[in-house]
Amino acid sequence: MKVVKRPEDFRKTNEAKLSHRWHQVKLRLSSSTKELMTAFLFRWGCIGVEETDDGLVAYFPEEVAIATIKRQIEQIVGALSVRANQTNWQPGSRDWLSIDTIAEQNWQLAWKMYFKPIFISQHIVIVPEGEKFVPTPNQIVIVIRPGQAFGTGTHPTTQLVLRALEKWLSPDMRVLDVGTGSGILAIAAAKLGARSVVANDIDPMALENAHQNVQLNQPLPPINFLPPSVKPAGKFDLILANLTSQVLLELLPDFNLWLDHNGKVIASGILQEAKEKFVANLHIHDWKLLEQISQDEWTCLVICPKS
Repeated sequence: MKVVKRPEDFRKTNEAKLSHRWHQVKLRLSSSTKELMTAFLFRWGCIGVEETDDGLVAYFPEEVAIATIKRQIEQIVGALSVRANQTNWQPGSRDWLSIDTIAEQNWQLAWKMYFKPIFISQHIVIVPEGEKFVPTPNQIVIVIRPGQAFGTGTHPTTQLVLRALEKWLSPDMRVLDVGTGSGILAIAAAKLGARSVVANDIDPMALENAHQNVQLNQPLPPINFLPPSVKPAGKFDLILANLTSQVLLELLPDFNLWLDHNGKVIASGILQEAKEKFVANLHIHDWKLLEQISQDEWTCLVICPKS
């Protein structure tokens, strides 16, 4: 198991017992669809997700209408399979989805078991809330409360942005974090000395989680979180965007509007198999590639407009 995610609503004491029995839902799917399906699972009442090499394992309280959940999963799978032939989902097969009932588990302990301090670089460390950690004088610690929002620091796409941010950020920069999720990238930018940080997200629950994480990292320079209905205004020297290839391409015109002269975008969430096509699209839209870094099957690109 690579990571356990669970909503903030279920954050209790270490001895908390959330349910006597659970529905365990196993899904086999491609890497490019895991995050999207994770969001749907939590929306339907899931209280925890394990990311495996070939899919996801989700846990629902015994009380939920699991038959309804199964139908919703099948509908989403069917829709995505039609839209993206590159996925390895097999709705017609018998083994892509299984549902079992299991005994109770303590999710707070499970999370602490799998989420330990993550050393992004020599200077950046991600630490879960409640974990005792004594940093060295040159380490920047970002404390994260695991919640529904994406961005605990466990995923390669987040780690890639943090490494690129450490290299490309200078103290005079105005930073925009697009799709902030847990707020981890905005918090990192503030701690690394950005002049100002603005962040947005279309998910109100993500913004709530981001505000909680900001409080855990005080003292901290102010971060301006925009409501979902408000678009960024003004100019920025550096834009952080840990999204998907398609969304990144769709946002290129907006990036152009938001970037100041000589501004740059750190774009992550790009699968290695999609990188070549993505870079080709960049050239078509008059953007150029400054740097690329990779981890596992993911790529992060630093880009800027050609003119």
